[in-house]
Amino acid sequence: MVSENSTTMETGELIENPYRPEQFTEYMSLEEIISSASIERYAVAPMEEGFVEGGEVFYADRLAFGLVQGELLYVESIALEVE
Repeated sequence: MVSENSTTMETGELIENPYRPEQFTEYMSLEEIISSASIERYAVAPMEEGFVEGGEVFYADRLAFGLVQGELLYVESIALEVE
């Protein structure tokens, strides 16, 4: 559904994202992701109970990805804007 009162957001210059889709393949392990994306630090949070059993969400620099039973099933890069 599109609102009749929608407005366009002005965006500034985006910081180049260091990640490319070809770096990631379905079912990669955490170790493979860390190596492929040169991740130095990350935070991990378990999925909400009852949402995805055995799922965890990881957050790294401009990257979020989800593992289920230790295998990659979701990856998203996060765009940042130059201040």
